Amino acid sequence: MDRTELIGQLQAFTQVCGEKGYIDTGDKDAVYLEEAYPGMIPTSFVVNVVVKQPLLEVTYGGNVLKELIGLLWETTTPEIRENIFTLSLYGEDERHFLVKEAA
Repeated sequence: MDRTELIGQLQAFTQVCGEKGYIDTGDKDAVYLEEAYPGMIPTSFVVNVVVKQPLLEVTYGGNVLKELIGLLWETTTPEIRENIFTLSLYGEDERHFLVKEAA
């Protein structure tokens, strides 16, 4: 599965995260993919999620991650999850840590 297909398959996950107030749905990079093994074909992906800062200020990050992993399992199939290497959590103030790759 390539990046474009996987981001399409993650739309339900992104939508539910937005509905629950975890991410800013107006931010096109709120859910951002990076290759787990750049240059390898096929590769799995790191799913980076930029979470709203107020959520992280009132909730322990581990609990937020646990909730997001649960939502990922509820909104994706095993075939989709096979293409995900890991789920990473970033606060809005940590966005600069994300490395942009050429699409």
